[in-house]
Amino acid sequence: MAGYELSDLFNWQDEVKDLISQLEFVRMVDVQAETIERYIREGRVLPDLEVPLGDRRNFKYFIEETVIKFASQFGWDLITAANMKDKFMAMVKAMGMTFSYKPVLLKAMLEHVPENGKVRIADIVDY
Repeated sequence: MAGYELSDLFNWQDEVKDLISQLEFVRMVDVQAETIERYIREGRVLPDLEVPLGDRRNFKYFIEETVIKFASQFGWDLITAANMKDKFMAMVKAMGMTFSYKPVLLKAMLEHVPENGKVRIADIVDY
């Protein structure tokens, strides 16, 4: 079979099922997605696994210990269930909101949020 390469297209999903995606990494630390993307590009943050998606893009995955290590190394706070509300409120207080829909969106969300924390989009739009 000259010129052909055997590829295992679907087993990567088994490998990543217990790993943290780059998007989840961003949600776990108090730093912007652009910062993590830049650190990965610069080689300062190294994923534990990369899954190629076409010629130009890779999905990047991390084990939890790796996320904790990089958070410690770069002085990023981890976002946990215990500190999530405080971090959110601090972000809202610091956020520039001149000519912004954000205050109205936040007020609508807080008025309509039930115990499970999920807000119906229709309720926000109606608000």
